[in-house]
Amino acid sequence: MTAGLAISGITKNIVFSTRRTDRAINSDNIAVSVGNADIASGQVKNALESAEVLAKETKNGVFTGFKGASDAIKNMSKGNIVMEGIGKVVGFTADHINPVITAVGGIKVLTSDDKESALIQEGAALGSMFTFEAIAKNVLELEKKVKDPISGEKKTVKRVAFYKSNPMLKVQAEKMEKAVNEFCATRKIFNKIPLNHAPGIAKGLLFVGASITGYGVGKAIGDNINNLRNSKEVAETANLTNNTAISRAA
Repeated sequence: MTAGLAISGITKNIVFSTRRTDRAINSDNIAVSVGNADIASGQVKNALESAEVLAKETKNGVFTGFKGASDAIKNMSKGNIVMEGIGKVVGFTADHINPVITAVGGIKVLTSDDKESALIQEGAALGSMFTFEAIAKNVLELEKKVKDPISGEKKTVKRVAFYKSNPMLKVQAEKMEKAVNEFCATRKIFNKIPLNHAPGIAKGLLFVGASITGYGVGKAIGDNINNLRNSKEVAETANLTNNTAISRAA
């Protein structure tokens, strides 16, 4: 994982974990609350792992502090069965964020009073969110995990944007990317704060924006479908009532 991927990973996971923590605190459903807390913990773990990579590559004291926090958590877990168990759960969640998010969505559906409407709404929202995220990952060239064919270990590599399959677009995109990176590497805010991590932070925030937008679009689609279903049911009920009244009058 490069420094650029690491900083985008830190950015998006910190934002996502904050949002999930808020959902965990404010949810009325204890099962959904626990699920969101688990997802938030997994996202924190992913942010810490990205921070460790950044600390090694940049020798930046701030990110070294993140690594120290991660090491402290690992050391506290050693020899403690409960903590080790929690660590395994969080580790699994960190490696399987989307399936766990889907599972939490399933819990929301199963515990809903109107399961059919909840399934339509949650299914449309999550489906749209994952679609938007997949597109964003490719456009922004974010990380993906691949398995080494020899060692079998998973490693994080940079995606290649789908538009770079076109030679003309590839050349122009690489020129723009190089120009942005060079500009940020040589500029500072108020002559103090370097901009070298700005592209990575921007990618992380853009990915978060795409995810939130995707969920909102899908939820709106689900709501519209449910409204149409409800309108149809009301109309059918009204027709049935009218037909019954006419039959009785006859």
